[in-house]
Amino acid sequence: MPYTRLIALVSLLFVLFYNYRFFHETLKVYPPTMQNLPFLVSLAAMLWAFIALLLTLVSAKVYVKYLLILITLIASVVAYFADNYSIVIDREMIRNLIQTNPAEAGDLLSPKLFAYLLLLSLFPSWLIWRIPLYKEPLGRTLRRKAIAILFYLGLILLLFFASSAYFVGFFRNHIPLRYHTNPTYWLYSLGDYLHARFFKASTKLQPIGTDATIERNGTKRLVIMVVGEAARADHFSLNGYKKETNPLLAKEAIINLLQMYSCGTSTAVSVPCLFSPYGRSEF
Repeated sequence: MPYTRLIALVSLLFVLFYNYRFFHETLKVYPPTMQNLPFLVSLAAMLWAFIALLLTLVSAKVYVKYLLILITLIASVVAYFADNYSIVIDREMIRNLIQTNPAEAGDLLSPKLFAYLLLLSLFPSWLIWRIPLYKEPLGRTLRRKAIAILFYLGLILLLFFASSAYFVGFFRNHIPLRYHTNPTYWLYSLGDYLHARFFKASTKLQPIGTDATIERNGTKRLVIMVVGEAARADHFSLNGYKKETNPLLAKEAIINLLQMYSCGTSTAVSVPCLFSPYGRSEF
């Protein structure tokens, strides 16, 4: 088959099997009534057209299978965490993923994850690899690509204007719903992270506290700082929580700093922010 048709079929698989969380959250806002049904069908069709358009734009025949297999692999893992933990893969989540370590990642492995990989990654990847593609001149391949792009753009516009009242409200009032689309949102987040990481002008690090000195009076003291940067202070028994959550730490001669606030909910943001002079608002 032409590689553009392969992209269309894989995009359909993404809509049908990798976007349970997206449709689950959407149906909470737009229940499947007779009135909402045309919009829901149009929304699914638009998602398919948008995924296919994106993949067609970034792909070429020579590497399309490798690209689709890679995206299918990542999309299966994203689907697992979205379906089971309602996790959204945004820029900060990608930052956390890159900065994690094998011990932390190992805690997330489970039989259910391997089931997702088998059904939503290995099996589709095998099918993608087995499907033969047309051998045709470059000019014909480029024409197919151009026709596919125009078709998807036209379909998206047609669907939007056919249910414009619904789509305007969807895009304006329910922005978080789009965060659950797979693979489009995590692909966008990956591009956002790479742009922020490699193309934005970075702040030049300046040393602070350079006037600090160590008083040496003959006695060495070891100080251990424990930072609960992603933990809830109101769930520490040291801070008055009713359950005993810090029994061993309470036995030590510690200094507990009560009025400390984290800058975020992830280590990648909180730790550098806590130790910077800028504070949460300017970090």
